[in-house]
Amino acid sequence: MAEAYEKYPHMAEVVPTLGYSDREKAELEETIRRAVEEGGVEAIIAGTPIDLGRLIKVDVPIVRVQYELREIGDRSLEQIIDKFLAKI
Repeated sequence: MAEAYEKYPHMAEVVPTLGYSDREKAELEETIRRAVEEGGVEAIIAGTPIDLGRLIKVDVPIVRVQYELREIGDRSLEQIIDKFLAKI
């Protein structure tokens, strides 16, 4: 988790889900636990397709969101992401 924040410092307000190994789940739980203790977290909004509530145990609700994307305009999402990633 620390490596992810070092690599992507712009994600300070986001907790990335980097994988689902036992170690990665434990790190995610610990990161959320610390954020809850500091008073900054009341719920988790999970935009990942997997049900995090079945994988990790935390003391705040986990709300799953779903989304659909319809590309409009001249640029695709892939092009926008590529341009963004080229800057970091």
